[in-house]
Formats: sequence, structure tokens, C-alpha cells
Amino acid sequence: MAVNRLLERGYDYDSTMDIDGDFVLRLNYNVFYDRFAKFCKDHNVSHEVLALPSFKRQLNKLCYCKCYNKPTSFLARDSFLCKRERL
Repeated sequence: MAVNRLLERGYDYDSTMDIDGDFVLRLNYNVFYDRFAKFCKDHNVSHEVLALPSFKRQLNKLCYCKCYNKPTSFLARDSFLCKRERL
């Protein structure tokens, strides 16, 4: 989705280096999850698309998930819209 510009870095996702020196992909799934589910439906994705609470629990079980519920900051929606209008 990011490759197709359906997700916006800094609003839907971001990456950073944490205190352990690991590169971390941060997902703002509360914002993009509905678009993700619609994308899967529209493109006939063959795997099951979980509801958001189930998605969060499943993500937490994966070995590469460091923390699925840590508070973080992303750009405000207004900033995102203004940025896109300038493009």
C-alpha cells in the first residue's frame, strides 16, 4: 500500500531507531486499518483479514513485534492534509 501511495509516511506509519539500536516500523493502525481492510477486499487478498482488535493481538504474538500498544505521536491529520495539498 505504501508503494502505491495509499499510506503516508509520518501519518500512517513511520520508522525510527529505538534505544536498543534496532530499526522499528511504527504503525498507526488505528488510522489506516479500515483502508487496509478495504484494500484487501478490493484486491481479493486470499488470507483472512482480522478485525482490528484481533489484528493487534495477533501482531503482539509475532517474534518481531517489540510492542504493539506503546503510545506514540504521529502527524496531526490537519498537517497531513495541508502537506498533501501542497504536493
